[in-house]
Amino acid sequence: MVCSSSGVSVRPLAYAGIEKSPLWLLSRLHSRAPRHPSTRGFGGWLRQRGRCRRAFRVPCALHARIPTRVAGARLSCVQASGLKKKKTRVLEDTAMTLPTWQFFQVRLDGPVAWIMLAQPQQANALGAAFWDELPQVVAWLNRCDALRVAVLAAEGRHFCGGITLDLLESVLAMMKAAEAPEDGRERVRDEIFRMQASISSLELLRVPVIAAVHGACIGGGVDLIAACDMRYAAADARFCIKEVDLGIVADVGTTQRLRHVIGLAALTELSFTAETFDAAKAERLGLVGAVLADREALLAHVAALAGTIAAKPARAVRGIKQSLLYARDHTVAQGLVQAAEWNATLGFSPNMDALLAPLRARTRKS
Repeated sequence: MVCSSSGVSVRPLAYAGIEKSPLWLLSRLHSRAPRHPSTRGFGGWLRQRGRCRRAFRVPCALHARIPTRVAGARLSCVQASGLKKKKTRVLEDTAMTLPTWQFFQVRLDGPVAWIMLAQPQQANALGAAFWDELPQVVAWLNRCDALRVAVLAAEGRHFCGGITLDLLESVLAMMKAAEAPEDGRERVRDEIFRMQASISSLELLRVPVIAAVHGACIGGGVDLIAACDMRYAAADARFCIKEVDLGIVADVGTTQRLRHVIGLAALTELSFTAETFDAAKAERLGLVGAVLADREALLAHVAALAGTIAAKPARAVRGIKQSLLYARDHTVAQGLVQAAEWNATLGFSPNMDALLAPLRARTRKS
């Protein structure tokens, strides 16, 4: 049993039964201990002859798995309760569980998603599963209407040990197995394009992504954090653009993205030398925003930062991310047009009056 804020007891109901029901009321639920986010959820009551007869409950961590339209209304827009149309098609119970991945562990903590690299026994080196699964993780999170921020962190001693040797060997084998050199080169190029798209998917995530780096962040790990919106590090973090030592060019985003973060001169030196540099230098270069004492302090810092961002108007935060990425790849004039069009079409919040109220109050006092 779960108790709603109005004191109504809510009993679980199979989701398959919802489409057979004529009228539903949806509302946010809180247990008797509202301070614990895991006990919150969405619930619904079937209204028959003016009375609520049957009910269901969805934990907040899972409610985004329901299609964004339930009887014509988005769940994230339901504040108290709203009458819904009848015969709504929803997911079955078996589809309401959080997906599992081989390389990643993902958890939702209210409006914050924690994306954990979860292959610590291999120093979170980027094997085949990583490249396949990262776009899947992003696509799933983009369906979470309540999501506001994502944190990218890692289990174990190191953030990322680079690309796995097995993957590099497979690329070489791909080239050698081709009947003609041209075919081999084309296959390798297509594989690189696929890897580029995987890393770039982080920029397609609608919310800001904060990277939390501890231990080693080598080669492909630098490509990965370069695609994040913000980066922070523990004092033991160390970085290296390693590709030149492997006889290849960094081809998955470091060269293209970091020149806008640390500048062309610093990027040129680090790319030619494969220098391993520490967190203090990373902060001086602007690669990371701050250095924390250890992994625990790092995760606490990014959690607090994520909470601050999550409290801001969601539409504005999404617009800022889009504008920053657009400005990076376009001229100033084009960026100004994009920002104006965003605000004119999507930017202004329906809560604008409430957001302006404190400013108006201060103006009246002065």
